[in-house]
Amino acid sequence: MLERIVIDKAVEDIWGYLVKTWATGDAYVPDPADAAAKVPAEKLPIPRDLDEMKAQLQLCGLADGVTIPEHIKGLAVLQYSPDTLALRLPPRAMVKEGEERLAAPGAYPVREFIRAMFVDPTLKELSPAERLRMHACRIGDYSVTSCI
Repeated sequence: MLERIVIDKAVEDIWGYLVKTWATGDAYVPDPADAAAKVPAEKLPIPRDLDEMKAQLQLCGLADGVTIPEHIKGLAVLQYSPDTLALRLPPRAMVKEGEERLAAPGAYPVREFIRAMFVDPTLKELSPAERLRMHACRIGDYSVTSCI
């Protein structure tokens, strides 16, 4: 079975803030050294390779919370314009593994923030800050999952 990137639940929002920073060029990531500050966006350019990404994970305090499997050797960052349809095709092996896992008995794993979005009736009661945290979690999850 191919290991997948793992974003620890404790840092899924910070990972999402990092992805939002890459996508927008604006500073979203809380500074691990100063909770009242953000890591400057100019220190977090879109990474061009895994080493650059890992250095940014370290800078953001995510090095222990984001696990990149050993079999991953490269990085492809895709950003497109609103007038472009982006079709992200998952690797064939991951589709086949997903089918096997879903055909086997057991629970379908769903991240807690996703469950809260669709099951928790108080979601509409979230504060704007909590909604923005949820937004960051969704963006971060979207950026690395293959929906399989």
